[in-house]
Amino acid sequence: RRAAPPLDVAEHFEEGIGFASGKILLSNEITPETSLIDGTILLNIRRTGHKIDSGLLKAEIQREEAAFMKANNQDFVSRFARKKIKQDVTDKLRKDARLAVRGIEFAITDDFVLIAANGEKDIDSVLMLLGKDLGLNARQAMAGTDVTHRRMFLTWLFAELQKEEFLTAVGWSMEGPLELVAKDRGEQEIRCTKARIEGELVTKSEEFDQMLRGQKLLKKAKLSIVKEKRVWEFTFNADDWTFSGLELPQGDREEFAARIASMQELHGELELLFNIWKQKYELSLGQQELPFNPKD
Repeated sequence: RRAAPPLDVAEHFEEGIGFASGKILLSNEITPETSLIDGTILLNIRRTGHKIDSGLLKAEIQREEAAFMKANNQDFVSRFARKKIKQDVTDKLRKDARLAVRGIEFAITDDFVLIAANGEKDIDSVLMLLGKDLGLNARQAMAGTDVTHRRMFLTWLFAELQKEEFLTAVGWSMEGPLELVAKDRGEQEIRCTKARIEGELVTKSEEFDQMLRGQKLLKKAKLSIVKEKRVWEFTFNADDWTFSGLELPQGDREEFAARIASMQELHGELELLFNIWKQKYELSLGQQELPFNPKD
């Protein structure tokens, strides 16, 4: 009942969005045969709309604005007239615009919703429709924690990796490129609030050392995990707790169920460290200062 409209119907709408088969994006038949793999539900959020070429839109607007100024003997186009011209041109071009189709793939397990997203907008679209249409109140992992705490956690993880003995039996490593963010301390203090550093041995660099001493916090880093000769590699964004460029262990890539289990295992290892961090420092929501020196 919540399937995306068929493509022949979508032709008549500015935009259509809804659920589609996990195996076949263009299929509106959501059945165990089309959307169930190894006991896991695989679906798509299918979005259809008429895509107008941006260069053509800009050129048409310029021509219409020039005609408007000539017809009215004016040297400029008012804000109201410019808005109307843009809307009229958009409506005209949309009639001949090609229909674009895009899917956001996601899997539903007993504990997780795993989203193959290109950004926050994709994640929001999936979570919104799951809640609005299916009554599934999924929340983004670690969304209940303060974003500063998540950055503090990643900075703490770097500090722990410098020690001879790590907290768990799993091998972790961190490398660049790294993104760091400083807490906003107002206009009185002139300082760089965001930084990205990259290159060989970036975690050993003098630049990185200075940023940590300046109380900048890690926001994004490339991490790898080695567990019983199995290796995960990914770029981790602590702000929204997402993984990009994820490479699973070689033996986990072939079977769908193995890939799902491997991603859950990765999340579990990261969540384990996060809970150790929270217990160690007994974080309260009001605590915003780094409770350790990452270079000590």
